[in-house]
Amino acid sequence: MEVLSTKEENILYCILSNKIDASNAYECQEQILSLLEQNKSKDIVMVSFENTEYISSAGLRSLFMIDKECKHQNKKFICINLKEAVFSIFKISGFNNIIQIVKNKEDALSLFH
Repeated sequence: MEVLSTKEENILYCILSNKIDASNAYECQEQILSLLEQNKSKDIVMVSFENTEYISSAGLRSLFMIDKECKHQNKKFICINLKEAVFSIFKISGFNNIIQIVKNKEDALSLFH
């Protein structure tokens, strides 16, 4: 699994692949945590699900671990661009109450300006 990333001002922006499940969740987690380590000056980690059609419980766990590390480093962790099916998984599991979800990048940026 490849996590695409860009850096903008104080934001580390990551785009995930089409599915996050037991076969690639840990790799996804490690890639984002590595990017976080390489970009210590970034205050916000924004993860886009624009290409993601499915996330399993293993994927949710990986996001939880990333969120936990961001909190430990006093960084904001935000998930954006969730498709309906993916958002339903977040909602059913209760993760929408644990991880901050925003409709899109513009809405997320408005939280900080």
